[in-house]
Amino acid sequence: MAAHGQIPRKRPEETGGKQLILLLFIVNEAANRPPPKSGGTDDLEWATEMISGCSLRGNSNNWSGRVRPLRNGRCSGGNPGGFFAERFAERLLKGRRKIVLGSWGEEAHQLLKRPLSLLLCVMFKEYGGAMNRKFRAVSVLAGLFLLATATLPGLLSTAQAKTTWDFYSFLPVTHKIAKYLIGFTEEVRKRTNGEVDIIFRPAGELPFRATEVVKAVGQNQAQVGEAYMGFISGAVPLAGVSGLPYLVRTYDDLEKVWPLIKTAADKEFRRFGVKILFHFSWPTQNLYGVGKRIRKVSDFQGRKLRVTDPKQAALLKLLDASAVTLTTPEVPLALERKTVEGVHTAAFNAVTAKWAELLEWAYFSELNIGGPDYVLVNIQEYNKLPPKMKGIVDEVAKEWSAKMLREVAAQEQDARMAMREKFNIELIYPHPHDVAQLVKLVKPYWEEWGKQNGPAGVALVKALRAKLGK
Repeated sequence: MAAHGQIPRKRPEETGGKQLILLLFIVNEAANRPPPKSGGTDDLEWATEMISGCSLRGNSNNWSGRVRPLRNGRCSGGNPGGFFAERFAERLLKGRRKIVLGSWGEEAHQLLKRPLSLLLCVMFKEYGGAMNRKFRAVSVLAGLFLLATATLPGLLSTAQAKTTWDFYSFLPVTHKIAKYLIGFTEEVRKRTNGEVDIIFRPAGELPFRATEVVKAVGQNQAQVGEAYMGFISGAVPLAGVSGLPYLVRTYDDLEKVWPLIKTAADKEFRRFGVKILFHFSWPTQNLYGVGKRIRKVSDFQGRKLRVTDPKQAALLKLLDASAVTLTTPEVPLALERKTVEGVHTAAFNAVTAKWAELLEWAYFSELNIGGPDYVLVNIQEYNKLPPKMKGIVDEVAKEWSAKMLREVAAQEQDARMAMREKFNIELIYPHPHDVAQLVKLVKPYWEEWGKQNGPAGVALVKALRAKLGK
């Protein structure tokens, strides 16, 4: 009998099946979340350390030995101790799945994303030489039985999912647009009964920038990605044609020219191995600032203003102003310190991102529509879907495109009203003569931009101008 305060150990052959449950659970957890940066020490941290080969925590009553990571597909190591699997499996079987994650090593996270290797490791490993073939066979059968009968919703949903995709976004999870995109993933999961599981990855979770998303999705670093036209215009310039200042200015304008843009953009995207799953748009971009107001065209001179598109920077150059490029998280601090005097965005975003708390004025010249914001998918991964699943994903994508275009547009007017009434921001509407002056100033740049992008660029600008009567 164990001494008071100690947990009695069991022989490995008594716990083999539950260790299989443990490892399957860890695989499930690891496959559905990135390695946390920090956290408390707990069972799951110990488990990942056990598998990854890190030093094991705990005293002699808790642990003995360590396990080294897989080497060339083979298992090696010593005796991890039997009590752990027993206690952890009991917690799982009782449904207590809410576990605070600890600090994971990147090696552990990558290893745990290989469930087949882990299962082979469990099935054929001898813990300290104590398990003979009979015990190993019994352990595996016991583990599979417990897996089938245990109430593990997250584990079972992962086992059922035939396809798992990562969905990159440059937005924080709290942003309204992010919530729409999460809603899309949830609807796909629901209608496919878990057969297609798209996991939304907000800003900072994946190791590339918003400007790199086309290449990243094409290389399968993520299978789905949000690609705002202004951010990706360096890689796929024709996909960002609507960012030309004062050309495509409203949702109605975008609807008219979308078939033209889609045709041109799709050719560019396919060179990277991606295609458009669906699109939506942010509201019309305008200038929101701090300090001295911009009321007329001459007030732009000498100002430092943040842009979201190189084509906006070209306009500022014509106005003798300076363009500043900032990532989305950098904007609030820059406004607070007044290292920039204004930002191009929509009222909807300024309010949602809480920038409105720092802003003092808004200049509504209706510069350009804030889209398309493309949702791209890796073509090879998309083509692997069974026809039925592909049809469901396409159906939800079509619905979400219409839903987001409609609902985000409606929220822009509410946001502008909130700016005035809640945040006491001065709303400045320039005289039509000033807007006409700005349009006249930038029109030659439309043609210049078209020529910079070859015959296809010239043809696209010409087609858009004809469609819009400009």
